[in-house]
Formats: sequence, C-alpha cells, structure tokens
Amino acid sequence: MPDMKKTKTTPKRPAPPPSADELAPKLEAALSLSGMSQTRFGYIHFGDPTFFTKLRAGRRLYKLRAKAEEILEEYGI
Repeated sequence: MPDMKKTKTTPKRPAPPPSADELAPKLEAALSLSGMSQTRFGYIHFGDPTFFTKLRAGRRLYKLRAKAEEILEEYGI
C-alpha cells in the first residue's frame, strides 16, 4: 500500500478589495467641489478628520467603499 502522507492545506484567502487608487482622485475632486477643508470633509462624511491623510498614504476603503460611492454620487462625480 502506498505511503499516504497527510499534507496541510492552507485555506485560500479571499482577494483583497480594490484599492482606493480608483476612488482617491474622485474623492479629491469631491473635496475640491465641496469647498471644505480636508479635515472637515473627512469628519462630516466619514467621521474621520484624518481620512484624506490616510487615503493619500494608501488606506484601503474596505467598509467605506459604498459610503464613498454615495458621496461621489451626491457631488455628481
């Protein structure tokens, strides 16, 4: 009988969500159209006054993607 070794299989991780790269320029445009400071815009729309600082540093929009798309629609972008 052949020697059957048990091999551990690692579960596959889901693919990461799309990066903020495609939404960042649009959010920057919405910020510009709003006339608000980045701090105020981030606080009002995302509850995070440092939102744009983090976005520019590469933050991913895991849970905020739908909210970001609503905001872009609100500003007509």
